[in-house]
Amino acid sequence: MQEESPRTIFTEGAALSSEEAAKLAAELKETLKGGGKPEADINLIKKLITGLGDKRGLLRRTFAESLGMIGGGCPT
Repeated sequence: MQEESPRTIFTEGAALSSEEAAKLAAELKETLKGGGKPEADINLIKKLITGLGDKRGLLRRTFAESLGMIGGGCPT
C-alpha cells in the first residue's frame, strides 16, 4: 500500500505544500480577525478546497471559515 506524501496535498490540479497551507491559513486568519472577507478568486477557492484535505484541524477550520465567508454563509 502506498502512503500519501505528508508535505503536499493535491486536488484536481491544485497543490499545497505544508508550508504554503500554513502561510495561507495565517494570512486568512488575519483577514478574518480584521473583519475582512477573502476575495472570491477562483484560484484561492481551489486552494481552500485543497486545504480541506490537510491533516491539521485548525488549518482545515480556517479554510472552511474562509470558504463560508466567500460564499456568504457567515455573517460578520
